[in-house]
Amino acid sequence: MEAQMANTLEQRRDDLRNTRKRNIKIELVQFCIALGLHYLCILEFALKYAMSIRRLEIKNLTKDRQSLVELARRAALSAYAPYSGFKVGAAVLMSDGTVYTGNNQENAAYGQSVCAERVALLYAQAQKPGVAPEAVAIAAIENGCLTTSPVTPCGACRQVFAETEQRYGRPVEILMTGEDVILSADSASDLLPCAFSSDTIK
Repeated sequence: MEAQMANTLEQRRDDLRNTRKRNIKIELVQFCIALGLHYLCILEFALKYAMSIRRLEIKNLTKDRQSLVELARRAALSAYAPYSGFKVGAAVLMSDGTVYTGNNQENAAYGQSVCAERVALLYAQAQKPGVAPEAVAIAAIENGCLTTSPVTPCGACRQVFAETEQRYGRPVEILMTGEDVILSADSASDLLPCAFSSDTIK
């Protein structure tokens, strides 16, 4: 009787070990699949980014876009950036031809600082809520000189761009400028895939 109980107990232990092994294998396979999908998503975004972001020189831009870039550079000069020393300017071209500019406004409580892109874009929408923004140019100055590399918007600004596109039902061209080189994106979705939207909070 005791031998039978011992055998039964050992069999249960073996079954438990085998079940655990199977579960570990299943979890490992699920992890590998999730990891593979994650890297596929990254690869898809990288390929899309490489195809949708154009590298230009300012002379390749149309006259109105050149003017927009120049206004963004001028706006950067008057930015309030005593803590970082990194001055950013933005210029927003509305679909009716009006242009609004803004620059970054820093604060000793760093979280209360506001980026140039949001200052300009939100001011433009506050002034003309019924007119869609068409394009935004961004420029930065550091140590008294334009940055060599194009300056790109932070994640929060990209989300605001995405919301603006959803609000007006049209893309916003984004010109990210450096001293000589400009990166041009046709839409915020090129910079922020899977952005939050009104559907996200339903």
